Amino acid sequence: MSELRFNPFSEEWVIVAVERATRPESFSTKPVVKAAPKAQCPFCYGYEDMTPPEVHAVAVKGRERLPNTPDWQMRVVPNKFSALSRDIIPDGQFLDMASCSTTTCLAYGYGSHEVVISSPAHDKTIGQLEQPQVELIVETYQRRYRVLAKDKLVKYIQIICNNGKEGGASLEHPHSQIFAMPIVPKVIQTEIGTLDAYRKKNKKCLMCETVEEARKRDLIVYENEAFVVFCPLWAKMPFETWIVPKAHEARFEDMTEPKRQLFTKSLRMLLQKIYMKLNGPPYNYYIHTAPVSHGEDKPVDFHWHLEFVARLNTQAGLEYGSGVFINTMVPEKAAEFLR
Repeated sequence: MSELRFNPFSEEWVIVAVERATRPESFSTKPVVKAAPKAQCPFCYGYEDMTPPEVHAVAVKGRERLPNTPDWQMRVVPNKFSALSRDIIPDGQFLDMASCSTTTCLAYGYGSHEVVISSPAHDKTIGQLEQPQVELIVETYQRRYRVLAKDKLVKYIQIICNNGKEGGASLEHPHSQIFAMPIVPKVIQTEIGTLDAYRKKNKKCLMCETVEEARKRDLIVYENEAFVVFCPLWAKMPFETWIVPKAHEARFEDMTEPKRQLFTKSLRMLLQKIYMKLNGPPYNYYIHTAPVSHGEDKPVDFHWHLEFVARLNTQAGLEYGSGVFINTMVPEKAAEFLR
């Protein structure tokens, strides 16, 4: 018989189809054959002029370079087809949520949309990169977060990575994206609310308790001194995995260098296992952190984390119509397979 499992963070139900459950190895995709770099890949050496001017770059160690030229190790550019813009806001087109009518709320698409180019290597996903390069990626996430958070109109910064066509990547060359938005997304508002409600009722952190429950249920994939990697009991997609700091910390951007090294180790380990055991499937990962604080804001009780989902099945009418997902990969078996 299938099981209904409740996600206490999103307040959504998931159907874990125990009887229809698929063996973990059957999710292994056909080996991904990376195409050779296109004659003009805008993220490869020599084509820097095909992107908007870089906003941040790290030169290859020991070399000097001019902006927007080769010999970079890491490069960040505004998205050429940006979903958000920091252009001057037309009068009356950026609305405070309080001024919305009961049925209509329109706002100018203000914000920033940046691309973090993982490395010069066209054919290496983040999990295939060496530890120092992955750490540089994470450090760049933090660095750009702090810069974008200086904008007083920005309320939330979303860091994501889309890998593969089915994962939403428009270009094959591995990269991540950072969105600075003038709103706090509903999913974050809900997590803040459920964490707050749980603490008020139980005097404990919901995320910290969830990690302990994952340990009891043998859902842990990996852990080190500072982070736990586990498959949530209520995973809505096969091999959904979370990376959570053991300490109760609200903000990703405040992670120290020693912890960044351990977080990088956790992320790289997960991506390597997914690549090797499932033949490099398309995936997404995204970081949930507390909303941007501009000093005057009330401190938020949050527990930041990274969520990873492999894109191994297709959502259909039930998922879109009800928000209830069917997962045919039992999380307990997924954790065992990934260990």
